[in-house]
Amino acid sequence: MIARRFKGVPSPVIATGQLTASTIIMIPVVLIAYGPAGLLSASPPVWAAVLGLALLSTAFATSSISTSSPRLAPPMRRWSL
Repeated sequence: MIARRFKGVPSPVIATGQLTASTIIMIPVVLIAYGPAGLLSASPPVWAAVLGLALLSTAFATSSISTSSPRLAPPMRRWSL
């Protein structure tokens, strides 16, 4: 029933909306549990690890989708010099 509302909406837009909504919902939870300092209290190595995991996960997902189902893969653009 809910999926019918999103008919015709591109999947990346739906995924972006879901991630944005979950982030907005989690901010008050962090503020209640850890206070304002809890939002940015992580050290630089922790932020680097989170960024590294995000990049590796995205690279793995993109490569696995493009090899398992070329129809679902994002269009590859050729570099022209």
